[in-house]
Amino acid sequence: LQTCRLAAGGSEFYGEEEIVVRFRAAPVATDEPLSLASAGHAALFWPGTALFADLAGEHIARLWLLGPGAPAARETSVAVPFDPDMAQSPGDLAFAASDHPGLSPGDVGRVMQAGRDLATDWRDASGQPGLRVRAFAIRAFSEGSTCAALFAVHVLSGDAVRRAGFVHAAVMLGGSGLTVQDSAGESALDAEWRPRIG
Repeated sequence: LQTCRLAAGGSEFYGEEEIVVRFRAAPVATDEPLSLASAGHAALFWPGTALFADLAGEHIARLWLLGPGAPAARETSVAVPFDPDMAQSPGDLAFAASDHPGLSPGDVGRVMQAGRDLATDWRDASGQPGLRVRAFAIRAFSEGSTCAALFAVHVLSGDAVRRAGFVHAAVMLGGSGLTVQDSAGESALDAEWRPRIG
């Protein structure tokens, strides 16, 4: 769709033309992916890379590209402190099965455990754990005995200078099973903190 949005490299791209330019500049793996699809979603998985999609019939309405690469250039913006729980203590996985009608009831527990594992086992590109990590399940669906889930993971780094933000992660549960962390998006968290305009 012309109104399609793509999240990639820690930034957003809007509209067909902008998305095509992004994919031409940074092509995705060309080998055969593992794929899953349902009435409203599709997911492609390669080792270390994943592409998640919201579908509107035969059309793509939204995309998330996760994997390695340089972070995308971002528009100038003002940084705003943010606590996903509105509290100083970490919360559990944010997940409501009713938000994911394409997810089989039998897969709910697997997706919840995958989200909790992401938060517990989170490591940045250098192997360091986050100080505070919380996963939000934003998409999940099943195809037969396999399911896929997309998480927005809020990370507060354990570095001396704290970095915070959302990083996407995708999991495929069943079969060989895969977890893909958006390392390009995580690199974008290193962007300069801008507390004001100018």
